[in-house]
Amino acid sequence: SKFTINQMYTFITLRALAASPLMMGGDLPSLDEFSLKLITDKNILECNQNGVIGHHVYENEGIEIWNTPKKYSNEGWVGIFNRTEDAKKISVKAADLGLDANKTYDFEDIWKENPVSELDFSIHPNGVVFLRYTGK
Repeated sequence: SKFTINQMYTFITLRALAASPLMMGGDLPSLDEFSLKLITDKNILECNQNGVIGHHVYENEGIEIWNTPKKYSNEGWVGIFNRTEDAKKISVKAADLGLDANKTYDFEDIWKENPVSELDFSIHPNGVVFLRYTGK
C-alpha cells in the first residue's frame, strides 16, 4: 500500500475496533513481514472477532478515542487516534477512554507490547495508540 507505517497501524486498529470485515487484496506469498504481522496479530483478530462494534467516546483537537468492550467481560480495547499531521502529546483519564472512572484498570499497549502505568502518550501524525484494558 501507499500508507505510512503509522497509517497502517491506524487503519487496522480502527477496523478491529469497529468489528469491520478484515479483507486484503494482493499477493499473499509476496506480502511483506510487517503487513503479515498486522493482519495476523492476535489482539487485532480477537478485538475484531469479539462481535461488539466499538463506539466513539472522545474527540478534541484532532484526537479521537474509540472503545470496544469485550463481550461478557470487564476487558476491552481502546484506540487513541491522532487525526492530525502533527505529533500530539495527550494525557487521558479512564472516563476519557469510555471507562468507569470509579474503577481501576490495567492497560497494555498492544503495538509497543508493554504494560502502561500512566495514561500519557505521544502519538505520531496519523498514528494510534492501541490499548487493551482489564478492569480490576
